[in-house]
Amino acid sequence: MDLYINEEKIIVQSPCTVEQLLIEIKKNTSKYLALAINEAIVPQAAWKEKLLEHNDQITIITPTQGG
Repeated sequence: MDLYINEEKIIVQSPCTVEQLLIEIKKNTSKYLALAINEAIVPQAAWKEKLLEHNDQITIITPTQGG
C-alpha cells in the first residue's frame, strides 16, 4: 500500500499499524515523537492498534535542538 510520510511516498505491506511502520522506517518510538495521520494527531497509546490505510498522509514530528 502507498503511504506518504512527510510528503515522501513509501510502499509498505498491508495491513500495517503505526507501530509497525515506525519500526520499518527505523524511527525511534520514544515518547519524544508526535505523529498525525491525515492531519489528525494519533496518541502514542493508539500506535499498536491504529491501522494505516492506502494513501494516508502521515506527518512525523521530532524535537530538535537549536537556538
